Amino acid sequence: MYVGRWQWNFLGRDVPFSQSDVKYTPELSASLALAGASNRGQYTRWSSGGGGQLPGLTDGGTYRTEQWMAEFAMLRQGLSVQGEYHRKDVDDLVNGGTTKLDGWYGQVGYFFHAIVDSVPEELELALRLARVDSEDSLEIPANREATVAANYFFAGHNNKLTLDVSHLESTIGTGSEDEGWRVRLQWDVTF
Repeated sequence: MYVGRWQWNFLGRDVPFSQSDVKYTPELSASLALAGASNRGQYTRWSSGGGGQLPGLTDGGTYRTEQWMAEFAMLRQGLSVQGEYHRKDVDDLVNGGTTKLDGWYGQVGYFFHAIVDSVPEELELALRLARVDSEDSLEIPANREATVAANYFFAGHNNKLTLDVSHLESTIGTGSEDEGWRVRLQWDVTF
Protein backbone atom coordinates (compact mmCIF):
# COMPACT_ATOMS: atom_id res chain seq x y z
CA MET A 1 0.00 0.00 0.00
CA TYR A 2 1.17 3.50 -0.83
CA VAL A 3 -0.36 6.46 1.03
CA GLY A 4 0.47 10.16 0.92
CA ARG A 5 -1.03 13.40 2.21
CA TRP A 6 -0.03 17.00 1.50
CA GLN A 7 -1.44 19.95 3.47
CA TRP A 8 -0.92 23.65 2.72
CA ASN A 9 -1.67 26.09 5.53
CA PHE A 10 -1.89 28.91 3.00
CA LEU A 11 -2.27 31.72 5.56
CA GLY A 12 0.87 30.59 7.39
CA ARG A 13 -0.92 29.39 10.54
CA ASP A 14 -1.39 25.78 11.66
CA VAL A 15 -4.82 24.20 11.26
CA PRO A 16 -5.27 21.25 13.65
CA PHE A 17 -7.11 18.04 12.71
CA SER A 18 -9.74 18.69 15.40
CA GLN A 19 -13.05 19.77 13.93
CA SER A 20 -14.07 22.53 16.33
CA ASP A 21 -12.48 25.87 17.16
CA VAL A 22 -12.39 25.24 20.93
CA LYS A 23 -9.41 27.61 21.29
CA TYR A 24 -11.33 30.48 19.67
CA THR A 25 -8.58 31.14 17.11
CA PRO A 26 -8.05 34.94 16.93
CA GLU A 27 -6.78 35.08 13.31
CA LEU A 28 -8.19 33.31 10.28
CA SER A 29 -6.43 29.95 9.79
CA ALA A 30 -7.13 27.80 6.75
CA SER A 31 -5.75 24.83 4.87
CA LEU A 32 -6.07 22.88 1.66
CA ALA A 33 -5.04 19.23 1.54
CA LEU A 34 -4.74 16.44 -1.01
CA ALA A 35 -4.25 12.76 -0.21
CA GLY A 36 -4.10 9.54 -2.12
CA ALA A 37 -3.70 5.81 -1.60
CA SER A 38 -3.00 2.89 -3.88
CA ASN A 39 -3.22 -0.75 -2.87
CA ARG A 40 -3.22 -4.17 -4.48
CA GLY A 41 -4.54 -6.91 -2.20
CA GLN A 42 -7.55 -8.54 -0.65
CA TYR A 43 -9.16 -5.48 1.01
CA THR A 44 -11.22 -2.66 -0.51
CA ARG A 45 -11.86 -0.57 2.62
CA TRP A 46 -9.89 0.23 5.76
CA SER A 47 -10.75 1.55 9.21
CA SER A 48 -9.29 1.56 12.69
CA GLY A 49 -10.70 -1.98 13.00
CA GLY A 50 -8.58 -3.25 10.08
CA GLY A 51 -9.30 -4.23 6.48
CA GLY A 52 -12.61 -5.34 5.02
CA GLN A 53 -14.79 -5.30 1.91
CA LEU A 54 -17.16 -2.87 0.31
CA PRO A 55 -20.65 -4.35 -0.20
CA GLY A 56 -20.83 -6.67 -3.20
CA LEU A 57 -17.12 -7.49 -3.24
CA THR A 58 -16.05 -10.88 -1.92
CA ASP A 59 -13.45 -11.84 0.66
CA GLY A 60 -10.47 -13.68 -0.76
CA GLY A 61 -10.39 -11.72 -4.01
CA THR A 62 -7.58 -9.59 -5.35
CA TYR A 63 -8.30 -5.92 -5.94
CA ARG A 64 -6.47 -2.83 -7.09
CA THR A 65 -7.81 0.13 -5.14
CA GLU A 66 -6.95 3.70 -6.11
CA GLN A 67 -8.37 6.55 -4.06
CA TRP A 68 -7.81 10.25 -3.51
CA MET A 69 -9.34 13.13 -1.61
CA ALA A 70 -9.30 16.93 -1.45
CA GLU A 71 -9.98 18.79 1.79
CA PHE A 72 -10.57 22.36 2.98
CA ALA A 73 -10.63 23.59 6.59
CA MET A 74 -10.74 26.97 8.31
CA LEU A 75 -11.02 28.32 11.85
CA ARG A 76 -11.67 31.79 13.24
CA GLN A 77 -13.10 33.09 16.52
CA GLY A 78 -15.21 30.03 17.33
CA LEU A 79 -16.23 29.30 13.72
CA SER A 80 -15.06 26.11 12.05
CA VAL A 81 -15.73 25.17 8.43
CA GLN A 82 -14.52 22.04 6.69
CA GLY A 83 -15.27 19.85 3.74
CA GLU A 84 -13.86 16.90 1.82
CA TYR A 85 -14.37 15.25 -1.54
CA HIS A 86 -13.37 11.57 -1.96
CA ARG A 87 -13.00 9.32 -5.02
CA LYS A 88 -12.34 5.56 -4.96
CA ASP A 89 -11.94 3.12 -7.88
CA VAL A 90 -11.74 -0.62 -7.16
CA ASP A 91 -10.72 -3.04 -9.95
CA ASP A 92 -11.56 -6.71 -9.36
CA LEU A 93 -8.46 -8.48 -10.69
CA VAL A 94 -10.01 -11.99 -10.43
CA ASN A 95 -13.59 -11.60 -11.69
CA GLY A 96 -13.20 -8.38 -13.69
CA GLY A 97 -15.17 -5.20 -13.32
CA THR A 98 -14.63 -1.85 -11.66
CA THR A 99 -16.52 -0.25 -8.79
CA LYS A 100 -16.39 3.56 -8.62
CA LEU A 101 -17.46 5.61 -5.62
CA ASP A 102 -17.40 9.28 -4.83
CA GLY A 103 -18.58 11.25 -1.86
CA TRP A 104 -18.30 14.49 0.04
CA TYR A 105 -19.14 16.10 3.32
CA GLY A 106 -19.36 19.67 4.54
CA GLN A 107 -19.55 20.81 8.13
CA VAL A 108 -19.84 24.14 9.91
CA GLY A 109 -19.74 24.70 13.66
CA TYR A 110 -19.92 27.78 15.85
CA PHE A 111 -19.63 28.70 19.53
CA PHE A 112 -22.55 31.13 19.83
CA HIS A 113 -21.43 32.57 23.17
CA ALA A 114 -19.53 35.15 21.12
CA ILE A 115 -22.81 36.78 20.05
CA VAL A 116 -25.29 35.58 22.72
CA ASP A 117 -24.09 36.04 26.32
CA SER A 118 -26.51 33.48 27.77
CA VAL A 119 -25.05 30.61 25.69
CA PRO A 120 -22.39 28.65 27.64
CA GLU A 121 -18.81 29.20 26.42
CA GLU A 122 -18.28 25.43 26.06
CA LEU A 123 -21.30 24.82 23.77
CA GLU A 124 -20.90 24.49 20.01
CA LEU A 125 -23.72 23.99 17.51
CA ALA A 126 -22.89 22.33 14.19
CA LEU A 127 -24.46 21.28 10.89
CA ARG A 128 -23.10 18.46 8.69
CA LEU A 129 -24.21 17.33 5.22
CA ALA A 130 -22.75 14.25 3.51
CA ARG A 131 -23.27 12.04 0.48
CA VAL A 132 -21.68 8.86 -0.94
CA ASP A 133 -22.63 7.40 -4.33
CA SER A 134 -21.55 4.49 -6.50
CA GLU A 135 -21.61 5.10 -10.24
CA ASP A 136 -22.12 1.52 -11.28
CA SER A 137 -22.86 -0.83 -8.40
CA LEU A 138 -26.35 -2.09 -7.65
CA GLU A 139 -25.16 -3.44 -4.28
CA ILE A 140 -23.47 -0.36 -2.80
CA PRO A 141 -26.09 2.05 -1.46
CA ALA A 142 -26.15 5.76 -2.19
CA ASN A 143 -26.11 7.37 1.25
CA ARG A 144 -27.13 10.86 2.32
CA GLU A 145 -26.90 12.46 5.75
CA ALA A 146 -28.07 15.75 7.26
CA THR A 147 -27.07 16.22 10.90
CA VAL A 148 -27.53 18.94 13.51
CA ALA A 149 -25.27 18.58 16.55
CA ALA A 150 -24.64 20.19 19.93
CA ASN A 151 -21.19 19.63 21.45
CA TYR A 152 -20.38 20.52 25.05
CA PHE A 153 -16.62 20.58 25.71
CA PHE A 154 -15.67 19.93 29.35
CA ALA A 155 -11.93 19.75 28.52
CA GLY A 156 -11.56 20.37 24.79
CA HIS A 157 -11.70 17.27 22.62
CA ASN A 158 -10.44 15.14 25.53
CA ASN A 159 -13.79 15.30 27.34
CA LYS A 160 -16.91 16.26 25.40
CA LEU A 161 -20.58 15.36 25.21
CA THR A 162 -22.33 15.32 21.82
CA LEU A 163 -26.04 15.18 21.05
CA ASP A 164 -26.87 14.90 17.37
CA VAL A 165 -30.00 14.40 15.30
CA SER A 166 -29.59 13.02 11.78
CA HIS A 167 -31.82 12.36 8.82
CA LEU A 168 -30.32 9.41 6.90
CA GLU A 169 -31.25 8.14 3.44
CA SER A 170 -29.95 5.06 1.66
CA THR A 171 -30.94 4.07 -1.89
CA ILE A 172 -29.89 0.66 -3.18
CA GLY A 173 -29.73 -0.29 -6.86
CA THR A 174 -32.71 0.77 -8.91
CA GLY A 175 -34.63 2.49 -6.15
CA SER A 176 -35.09 0.46 -2.96
CA GLU A 177 -35.00 3.21 -0.31
CA ASP A 178 -34.42 3.21 3.41
CA GLU A 179 -34.64 6.45 5.32
CA GLY A 180 -35.08 7.48 8.88
CA TRP A 181 -33.99 9.54 11.82
CA ARG A 182 -31.19 8.87 14.29
CA VAL A 183 -30.75 10.54 17.65
CA ARG A 184 -27.43 9.90 19.34
CA LEU A 185 -25.89 10.96 22.65
CA GLN A 186 -22.16 10.30 22.89
CA TRP A 187 -19.59 11.08 25.59
CA ASP A 188 -15.95 11.06 24.42
CA VAL A 189 -13.23 10.83 27.05
CA THR A 190 -9.52 10.58 26.22
CA PHE A 191 -6.86 9.82 28.81
